[in-house]
Amino acid sequence: MYEKIREVFHLGSAALVKVSVIIPVYNGQAYLADTLDNVLKQTIDSLEIICIDDGSTDASLEQLRQYEKKYKQVRVIVQKNQGSGVARNRGLKEARGEFVAFMDADDCYPNSGVLNLLYQKALEANVAIVGGSFSEFSASHKREKYAGILSGYTFQTEELMDYKNYQFDYGYHRFLYNRKFLLDNQIQFPAYRRFQDPPFFVTAMIAAGQFYAVPDITYCYRVAHKKIAWTEQQVKDLFTGLLHDLQLAVDNQLEKLYWITLIRIQGEFREIIYSACYQGNGQMEVLLQRLKLLLEQQQLSGWKNFCLYTDIKWFVRCGLRDCEKRTVRKNISKYKKVKRLINGNYIVMNGWRYPIEKLTEKMKSREIQ
Repeated sequence: MYEKIREVFHLGSAALVKVSVIIPVYNGQAYLADTLDNVLKQTIDSLEIICIDDGSTDASLEQLRQYEKKYKQVRVIVQKNQGSGVARNRGLKEARGEFVAFMDADDCYPNSGVLNLLYQKALEANVAIVGGSFSEFSASHKREKYAGILSGYTFQTEELMDYKNYQFDYGYHRFLYNRKFLLDNQIQFPAYRRFQDPPFFVTAMIAAGQFYAVPDITYCYRVAHKKIAWTEQQVKDLFTGLLHDLQLAVDNQLEKLYWITLIRIQGEFREIIYSACYQGNGQMEVLLQRLKLLLEQQQLSGWKNFCLYTDIKWFVRCGLRDCEKRTVRKNISKYKKVKRLINGNYIVMNGWRYPIEKLTEKMKSREIQ
């Protein structure tokens, strides 16, 4: 169990800042006011709200300045666009609370007592991390029950848990983290543009060893409006974040987390990764080779999900094949290189043979750019 060392921080005339809520903001004007109003309604005393404007180009910063002027609990920090992970790290550095919470600029807490509940449970259990259940909502939808690999979003009982018996990676927002614990262990969000929060969450949980869980819903995540136009950098960072989790699982003998991460790669993000391989994201081949190496390193006893293991190996092979085919498609447009690759009726590239006739047909149909 983490040995808690309480510190005293000052916010105006208040003797102790109990919780700092860190909110990264990037073009979030649509729901920003709703989120800030929701957090300001929290009944816990000595609360501070740190908003990091991550280079917004809409009216977000203007809204933040208005709240900062009106409410002493609100602090605004401005930085150039670097991603939400970097923004959260900046907030963590500037925070003065004994505990920190993280919120997105379009989400909310289910009631006004959430932070006080979590804070009191953290003190009673003498833990560095405490959290509850997750929910998601939209204008016409609300979800509070999860099954399968998403079952870790909720807790059925109130108890002190070992992370080795939990091994989940999503929903870090619903937890409070002791700030000194994070700083002492140098735990930060990786500077990934996507999927930076699961590695942060897993790293914190591994370092803490134990956490306190309550069945109450402690976070409401807004869905439906969140559309992602995947860039090459975002896909690379997504895959890097997944491999980060996989490496943590291997290094710490976390069997369940290992398989959950493989399922996410093979299922949830399969098409996104494949598309990047086909379109020529130059980093994908390197990342696929890294995944292949992690699969080969896997030696934990009792890992018998042969079908998934076989599927993920096939996933790697197909991804590498698409990366190699993309290399061929690029070289086809360069006549001198094509001449050197021709061998009879095939183009040979990295051990793969591609029929010239089929490639020519694709070129004519403009499928090859």
